[in-house]
Amino acid sequence: MSSRGEFPEGIGSRSPLSFLRRSLGRLFFPQHCLSCERADTRVESWLCPECRPYLFLYSPDEVCPRCSLPYPHEGELCPACRGEAGTEGRYRVRFIAAAYEGTARTLVMAAKFGNILDAVNPFVENLLERIGERRYDTIVPIPSDHSLNGRLARCFRRRLGGEIVRAIRRRRTAPRQGTLSRIRRLENAERVLRLRSGRVSGMVLLVDDVTTTGATLDAAVRLLAREPAVVSTDIAVLAHTP
Repeated sequence: MSSRGEFPEGIGSRSPLSFLRRSLGRLFFPQHCLSCERADTRVESWLCPECRPYLFLYSPDEVCPRCSLPYPHEGELCPACRGEAGTEGRYRVRFIAAAYEGTARTLVMAAKFGNILDAVNPFVENLLERIGERRYDTIVPIPSDHSLNGRLARCFRRRLGGEIVRAIRRRRTAPRQGTLSRIRRLENAERVLRLRSGRVSGMVLLVDDVTTTGATLDAAVRLLAREPAVVSTDIAVLAHTP
């Protein structure tokens, strides 16, 4: 496995020598599966073969093509997104890899709180595959108490191009979103964030680890929409709370 403190340079592409080192390492120092916590030489991406089928990542045919929330009609916008068509200050496309529950939640928590960053490699690959040929001029991580968002931004930059700009700041005196009810989150989001004007331009990718109500991301998108040089904003999120 890669260092716990950083993503590998090329997720999904490893040299034969690297593969050999990893294989020998597993043989003599078997990793623990983060889901069942058993040591197993067959662990890949921190999951054993028995637990791997329980990591459910979204595919494009089972989610709304705009908001990435589950929707059974392939290729059609969900009712909520149809109602927002043409609305100013909204994101263009939001990519979400998984629901924040079960095995997916275990892996995201390991990356966020345990610094095991490559635990979310499958999520990142899922997002990159769905982002496809899109390229971005600016990548903006949502501010967080943890370092995961910034490191995710660096991973996306390596594959998608663009400049990482920490253009959004969180007011230090504002309540943390995680401590608030759903209604209070919505009310608080606009007051929490501040934009460093003049630093963001072109096609923007906004990066976050987990979204609950979507209030923080929506507030960030509205702030970015006020910047004259911003053309559009997409969002990439590891997981959402169902």
